[in-house]
Amino acid sequence: MIFIRSLLFNIYIYLFTFGLMFITFPRVLMTPSYAKIVYRKWGHIVAWGLKNIAQIDISVRGAEHIPTGSALLACKHQSMLETAVLFAILDDMSVVLKRELGNIPLANIFIKGCGHIPIDRKSGKSARNFIVHEAKDRYSKGQQVLIFPEGTRSAVNSAPRYRRGIFSIYQALNCACTPVALNSGLFWSRSGFYRYPGTVIIEFLPAIPEGMAESEFMTELTTRIESTVARLVQEGVAEQTAIRRGSHPKFQ
Repeated sequence: MIFIRSLLFNIYIYLFTFGLMFITFPRVLMTPSYAKIVYRKWGHIVAWGLKNIAQIDISVRGAEHIPTGSALLACKHQSMLETAVLFAILDDMSVVLKRELGNIPLANIFIKGCGHIPIDRKSGKSARNFIVHEAKDRYSKGQQVLIFPEGTRSAVNSAPRYRRGIFSIYQALNCACTPVALNSGLFWSRSGFYRYPGTVIIEFLPAIPEGMAESEFMTELTTRIESTVARLVQEGVAEQTAIRRGSHPKFQ
């Protein structure tokens, strides 16, 4: 059944993603900001498919820490799941993402309309300067700037590699930073066909206050996210074990 549900979900997500883009791109061309509404719809579409096809629930913890208005968030990145679902959770999100995503047909129209920040990850310091400049612009417009501080999706239980780009933004904006932890990689891996049933937990943590020195900030950010991720992964593994054994009440 996992194979069938995974197949159906993958067909569903590609059909509805490209279908939504095709249907709405004329309006986004006329009104670029409409892309924000499209991204929110996409987040809900993905969440619906996860729940009703792949049997993956989304649990949001720490809702009291979800910022409103201008904000900076640093999120663990384990799968494409959070890239989509966070649009259904946050108000007005601008994501720092890899420039190659703009090569997908029609995608660049929506990326620009939503105010995302595409970067060339091979550009080093120039890329970091570009991120800072663009992040300040989005923040001044009331958007929530979200960055995946490791720069790419990481495998579950892999060693963390947090890059200093997040500190450059934190320092330039002179604002608090909200860490976000999750265990999505257990259910939707960074590179794999299968979607495993269970509960993805996305946990918003208390904001790290502004004004910290780089070493202090990076240590605090890494420790908060990674310790929470370890706990959430442990919960997820226990749930998956119960599902396999047939002892999970939801899947009996």
